[in-house]
Amino acid sequence: MPVMFLLKHTLFVLALIAVSSAGAQEICNNALDDDADGLIDLNDITDCTCSGQTGGGTVTSIIPNPSFEDYDCVPTDVSQLSCADTWEQATTATSDYWLNVTGGLWPLSVPQPLPNGIAFAGFLAIDSIDDSGSLYPYAEYLGACLLAPMQAGVQYTLQMALAGASYSLFNSSNTTFPITAAYGPLDITLFGSASCPTFPVDVPPYSCPEGVDDWTVLGAMSYTSNGLWQTVTITFTPSVDIQAVMIGPPCTIPDGYNLAEFPYFLADDLVLNQTALFNSMLTASGSLCTNDLVLDAAVDSAVTGLQWYRNGVALVGQTDSTLSISALGLLPGTYQLLSSLNNGTCITSSISVSLPSAPEVLMQASPPLGCPPLAVQFTNATLDAVQGCVWAFGDGDTATTCDPSHVYDSPGAYDVSLTITTSDGCTYDTTYQDLVVVSGVPMAAFTADPQPATVDNTEISFTDQSTGGAVAWAWDLDTIPPFSSTDSNPTVTFPPIPGDYPVVLVVTNAEGCTDTLRSLIRVESNGEITLPNVFTPNGDGVNDRFLPFEAYPGRWQLTIFSRWGTEVFSTTNIIQGWSGKDASAGTYYWVLQPLDGQRGMGRTGHVTLLDK
Repeated sequence: MPVMFLLKHTLFVLALIAVSSAGAQEICNNALDDDADGLIDLNDITDCTCSGQTGGGTVTSIIPNPSFEDYDCVPTDVSQLSCADTWEQATTATSDYWLNVTGGLWPLSVPQPLPNGIAFAGFLAIDSIDDSGSLYPYAEYLGACLLAPMQAGVQYTLQMALAGASYSLFNSSNTTFPITAAYGPLDITLFGSASCPTFPVDVPPYSCPEGVDDWTVLGAMSYTSNGLWQTVTITFTPSVDIQAVMIGPPCTIPDGYNLAEFPYFLADDLVLNQTALFNSMLTASGSLCTNDLVLDAAVDSAVTGLQWYRNGVALVGQTDSTLSISALGLLPGTYQLLSSLNNGTCITSSISVSLPSAPEVLMQASPPLGCPPLAVQFTNATLDAVQGCVWAFGDGDTATTCDPSHVYDSPGAYDVSLTITTSDGCTYDTTYQDLVVVSGVPMAAFTADPQPATVDNTEISFTDQSTGGAVAWAWDLDTIPPFSSTDSNPTVTFPPIPGDYPVVLVVTNAEGCTDTLRSLIRVESNGEITLPNVFTPNGDGVNDRFLPFEAYPGRWQLTIFSRWGTEVFSTTNIIQGWSGKDASAGTYYWVLQPLDGQRGMGRTGHVTLLDK
């Protein structure tokens, strides 16, 4: 936004009409080039100029160096206000300059944060220096000649930051500001002079400037310290043109402002200008992006008429304090509000309206490459402030948080999109091509030969049949030596014991993706089985049970019948056989049937159970 400045003008009011050299009249509020000079309305600065111009939010001070930031020298002790550029000691009671640079005078404690920059001024206000009253009162002032004179009859405002503290003048080597509110309110007073004097002004010792030469009181504001920076505002109307000012205590300092307390005041950011400038600032609400942008002006009581402009061209009919940019379909640009004042002058306030600069929408994905299921953490890395995010992950899923996580289940290359919403309601988006790549996975497979194996041939040859680019193999053989293998086609000898033996194969492709296959290797009996024809279950440990001679006979159903054809025993656990329990001595008949694909044929026979 442009900085405000003040220009003297006494030639026209809002509907200013000027006569050009060609004799045509330029009317400054009709959006027409009336005098055919190629310049319309406020762009014709020869014919259409205002006394005051403002920006959208800051008033320029006619007090020079208003925040004491510019300096000619670095203060090393108190009473050195003259080190601040354009400032001088106003009277023989010396005010102070505090500058936070290396070697500069700076207190050990000061109310924070500072209103502006790294410097401020300070002054004392004391009702009585000693009990005798010989230095009564004691008052220090800040004084400056103005950049432009204040005009008689025009209302002005002084706005400044002020903080109160107790300060021991006699301990400058260890300057501290213990915050206190022990003293009551004080009228911070503004004095003015019609001329710019040579400072310090010859004010009687420890007195106020009122009545010295043409110095007079312009205005005052009651201030009570609370230990923090506060804004003090003094509004006044000078009766004569004013070229210099002093700021400080009133001529009568209240009781209680005594030597014990040493009331001290810190001053910063002194802004002095016409009151109308403070009261004619433009503010914006809403946004072009959300289609609800409105400009609004705080109109001073001195305003008698208004006219809005865009880029210096009048918006005919727009004469209210509010301008609805979005509702009127207006474009970005510099908008001005010309205010006609009751003293015959006018002020132009301006504000820039533009679409925000598009931020670069940035995102990150971690990890961007991997195997399914791939869990990816996404991060909005846009540098600008973001109020909302919408993600599209490329697989049909979305998210509305700014740093979501997402799981990809299928191989592929995924384009990821991010749409952000900024604080002004604008949306911006970007798409990263192939941001996430999910690798294909192998599929583990193998054959084993022979299968099923028999107890007389348990050497098994494994042949890898995996697909998907397997480059590494990990065989887990459980309890079977060599227990594991990394060969693609290992050969393993299993025990000559019928049973199902677990085998696990894990294959890995070049991208590091894996697949696992679990299987069973079967070893069976060869189908040969021999049963005895006699047994003696007498408990002597020799031929006590009727069972096969083979150690691993396989899976069979054994049924025992009496000689009369009555079933007396049956089992599928042939390796345990028949104990003959509760059976009488004699001849019994047996029937043997293979189970579950057991090799061999069914058979019959007889066995004699001898006397126990």
